Amino acid sequence: MNESDARQVLLVRAVETAPAAEGAAAHWRDEDAAWAAAEARRQVGEHATPESFLAARAALVLQRLGERDAAWRRDAMRPARGTVVAVLLLGGLLLAAAIAGNVLGSERRINLLAPPILALLLWNLAVYGVLAAGALRRRGRAKEGAVVAPPPGSVWAGLVRRLATLLAAHSGAAPVAAVRARHVGTWALASAPLQSQRITAVMHSAAALLALAVVLSMYVFGLAFDFRAGWDSTWLDAPQVQRVLQVVFGPAAALGGIELPDAEALAALRWADGSSGERAARWIHLYALTLAGVVIVPRVLLAALALRRAQRAAQQMHLPLDEPYFRRLLRESPAQAKPVAVLSYSYRLDNEAQAALEPALADALDPGALPHWVANLPLGAEDDLARLLPADLGDNVALLFPATATPERETHGAFVQAIGALQPPVSFVVLVDESGLRDQFGAGVDWLQRRSQRREAWQRMLQALSLPAPHFVDLGERIAA
Repeated sequence: MNESDARQVLLVRAVETAPAAEGAAAHWRDEDAAWAAAEARRQVGEHATPESFLAARAALVLQRLGERDAAWRRDAMRPARGTVVAVLLLGGLLLAAAIAGNVLGSERRINLLAPPILALLLWNLAVYGVLAAGALRRRGRAKEGAVVAPPPGSVWAGLVRRLATLLAAHSGAAPVAAVRARHVGTWALASAPLQSQRITAVMHSAAALLALAVVLSMYVFGLAFDFRAGWDSTWLDAPQVQRVLQVVFGPAAALGGIELPDAEALAALRWADGSSGERAARWIHLYALTLAGVVIVPRVLLAALALRRAQRAAQQMHLPLDEPYFRRLLRESPAQAKPVAVLSYSYRLDNEAQAALEPALADALDPGALPHWVANLPLGAEDDLARLLPADLGDNVALLFPATATPERETHGAFVQAIGALQPPVSFVVLVDESGLRDQFGAGVDWLQRRSQRREAWQRMLQALSLPAPHFVDLGERIAA
């Protein structure tokens, strides 16, 4: 489901689950809900995916609400408009002007040890170090089978609550305001992976623009004024300054074919000794090349990577279809037979367990799900799916894992990603069978704790890879029943 459809579906859920005190029931009644379900099923067909049905139904609900009250068209249906990008870009330009002004100065002198630009370089290097450390830490934790990405924490949740309160206070007429306020909170949490990538792209873009503005400022002012380059320092002498400049500008000097002065030449550029400095052209070129190599190019590449991930996430939004609200909607339509190909990963089931899959799938998906066993795939099967899978896998696939296995990003996660990348694409769900875990630990508090921990591990691993949330089943209970 894409971002637009997911936003509309969650907005409709906010309408249909609104407390009676909010007054939304006056605009949307049970007979309206029944009409929307029937009309959506007629439009998409009886064999459409649940996501297609929900998206079509949400569009119909919002259309009818807009026909009844202009406030829903004006306030409820418009996407929220943020000012984060404008604020970041304006702040970056102001900071660039401050840095350029400090470097160039009112006396038309460029201090070769200019602290603002050195601080800008160090700050970006520190950011790259933090990003690299975070990537290595996530990779190491994934190899150990630990969770990779935590769910939204208290800071994010608090921000969502404050945003929702602000929106409720300044939105349109009630009950639109209350519905939008609750929808914003739900949408912010549901789209956290997507919005995180967008914010990352904006931050990297702002950093690149800041450095670019500093460079352009030096060149523009250099056209109209004769700037002189030199240095002063309380603690450093000429040989030490030469070593500092070699570290900072050495790569840029080699790239641009620009010669750096030796210690003797630098001593002649010291302001405190009465020097008038030298023309600053080569130093401006060195600053520009250094900022381009350390800040502008890497930040642009990181921003492009984040945008690519955001675009992918915007086309692969996953809603919690196992929630009671969505399961009720999907069960309202007549049950249609839907063949589901079952692939077990590093997990073998006996005939009784395979027979128990049908009622388990009916509970996890919809009453029309008809499982048929395809293959027991070995560990590492994600690297050889073309050979292991039949040519006609079908449109619907269930991936079955044992809860006794610790979820690993490089194996279980990679297998789910490989299924999601199949051509032609298939609709798939992830099932985790808890019967073996229950048999291992028995009934009681220890079993409940182990089940909770393992569920959380599976959920977080799949969430970190922007994959659908798992469905947990207990085939052993089905056999006993």
